[in-house]
Amino acid sequence: MLKKEVVESLTHSMVQAGLTPPTTIEESKIIRFSTDGGKNKNGWYRLNINDDGNAFWSFGDWKSGCTVSGRYTPDGVELTPAQHQEFDAEVRKMHQNFEQEQQAKQDAAKIRAAEIWGKAQEVDPAHYYIIRKRISPIGLKQIKNTLVIPIYGDIEDSEDAPISLQFINEDGEKRFLSGGKVAGSFNIIGDPASSQISYIVEGFA
Repeated sequence: MLKKEVVESLTHSMVQAGLTPPTTIEESKIIRFSTDGGKNKNGWYRLNINDDGNAFWSFGDWKSGCTVSGRYTPDGVELTPAQHQEFDAEVRKMHQNFEQEQQAKQDAAKIRAAEIWGKAQEVDPAHYYIIRKRISPIGLKQIKNTLVIPIYGDIEDSEDAPISLQFINEDGEKRFLSGGKVAGSFNIIGDPASSQISYIVEGFA
């Protein structure tokens, strides 16, 4: 069972960062959790506890890209210089492992996105969401009753090779392709290269 003070220290740090902590805390592996207490799995954390009672962690929000690291020492005992170095090394290793796992997931999602995008059909102009929002489905596709929005990571990306996708059903519920990159990605409407003015907005509609 995890020490109460360790859990409280970690969850307090999450709250200070503007995240809603998970209801249970585990250690020694990367755990995904909702950052707002809802259905999203944008948050992640990893907690390590040494035999001497010292604990260190790292957590963040993969959607916003924020990352926070911290530590707990029993009874407020200061770490020795050697322990500080060990802590810093462990945090760096933790970040590297997380980044590698994230990259692997994003690479797999990119392949999946290309497959889905290639099978998707042209949008039905009578789609309920399109009509209700009074928008033009420029650059979108459709699978059954779900709209499919391509997500790109670079302005030079091919229109046929999105790095991820967003899905919108007729009720307006939106979700991203699992594992796909979100932070720093975008959708493009029109041709920015041929326009003198470009508008940056959040969300398709």
